Amino acid sequence: MILLALLAVSFGLMKPNLNSSTGAQNLEAPYHVLLTVNALNETPAKNHWYLPIVSLGKETDKNISWGATIPAKNGNYVYTSFTPPGFLAPYIWFKIFRLEPTLENLAYFNFTLGTLSTLILFLFLTSLLKFNGYDSSISVEGALAGCAISIFSREALQSYGLIYWSQSLYQPLLILSLYLMFKYLTGETEKSRRPYAALILAAAFLGALTEWTGYIFNAGLVFLFWRNGQTVPASKTLAAKLLAVTALACVATVAHCSLAAGFKPTIVAFWGRFFTRSASAGNPANLLVGYALSYGIFILTLLPVLAFFFFSSRQQPPNDRQKITFLLFAAACIPLLENVVMLQHATQFSYDRLKFIFPAAITLAFAFARFTPRWRLVLLAFLMLASVHGYKSYTANLRTYSAWTRAVKSNETLAGKIAEKTDIGCALFASSRHVRGYANLLFHRGIHEKKSPEETAALMANSNACASVYLESVIPFPDMQQYTKAVITYRDGSTAVITPYSK
Repeated sequence: MILLALLAVSFGLMKPNLNSSTGAQNLEAPYHVLLTVNALNETPAKNHWYLPIVSLGKETDKNISWGATIPAKNGNYVYTSFTPPGFLAPYIWFKIFRLEPTLENLAYFNFTLGTLSTLILFLFLTSLLKFNGYDSSISVEGALAGCAISIFSREALQSYGLIYWSQSLYQPLLILSLYLMFKYLTGETEKSRRPYAALILAAAFLGALTEWTGYIFNAGLVFLFWRNGQTVPASKTLAAKLLAVTALACVATVAHCSLAAGFKPTIVAFWGRFFTRSASAGNPANLLVGYALSYGIFILTLLPVLAFFFFSSRQQPPNDRQKITFLLFAAACIPLLENVVMLQHATQFSYDRLKFIFPAAITLAFAFARFTPRWRLVLLAFLMLASVHGYKSYTANLRTYSAWTRAVKSNETLAGKIAEKTDIGCALFASSRHVRGYANLLFHRGIHEKKSPEETAALMANSNACASVYLESVIPFPDMQQYTKAVITYRDGSTAVITPYSK
């Protein structure tokens, strides 16, 4: 009940900012998801193959290139930086509950994922503490302490709220995998372990399908299970099966995209996006700054806790329960390697640092359980301070994007004026800059990116468009545009120049 109450408090803190006019870091991500959801809704399944397309449904929206995408059949462009489940999950959610694909409804879906992740984390921590000999009361209290970072850290408030991306969807799969691993390792007989082995394999397959971190996590599990084959019977067999299901997920992902876009373009696109987001394009110092922003005082709390564990460790060899606990902690740390491999991505997009929550929560939970009552109060005081700071950091970061509220109103005003001057449904749209999801949703049209007025006129001449709309803009935040002027050119050669402030 306390945990549910804390989750309710966190939702209350997020709620005022779950709307279309709030600016936030990485806001381009949920707009991108909403564009794909709209595109899937407007395009027959036989034409989109349930791939993350970015081409809206009208014929005039097809055959328009968009960022890092590849052309598929029927004029659609497919996004290749992330796999389909991250887009299909909210698409299915909206379908099941008959919801409009809005930023607010997507945030509710995201909060549901965060709640699910936290509940599984609580169950995992409670079980792990009991397994290590702590009584029920201490285990529950320790688990609550550990879950604080999953509820009130700046990153949890943002990336379990307004900012949804594939990493948010992977979080419940990741913590579920750790819990299933715990149940497998603590099983007393082969028969009792068998169902958990099957579930581990299923979670590993779905994880690799969902987010690239799944491949690194699965590779780590293969290593851990293989290395501990003598300790836990059948672990080497499970390691081999994990390798097989991970390879199957890779084949399924490539085959799925290749059906619509071709094998060679798919492989080239995947490799290209990997190198764009990899360590070669990132800065380790920026990643450390990013972690400080995401977790603030929680990290400062963890440092003395880790020092305590280091200096208070016993000299005698660990017992079997401690070995299993360390194995689980090592497994929880493995996904952090993805932040090193994909350094540029983890630096630019804060939700890529969500995976830090789980090893941090394990550390905090065990610290609470091992501390004396006096030191538990000290730890709780620091966790309360870290939680308050997490909320303050969250709101302070939102305030740095306050200009987006004005940009949204200005853009909507301009879009309304364009609709008064021409039929948006038959007009051809082009932009002087690159185009991302927000722009497409603002006009609900495909937009040719990085075009000049002359190129726009040529595009209209070679199409059946009733007019062309050439858009000029500034970029107040990454991939988010504020439009300053629109030039409408009609078929007879006449033009109309519109600004958000023109009469």
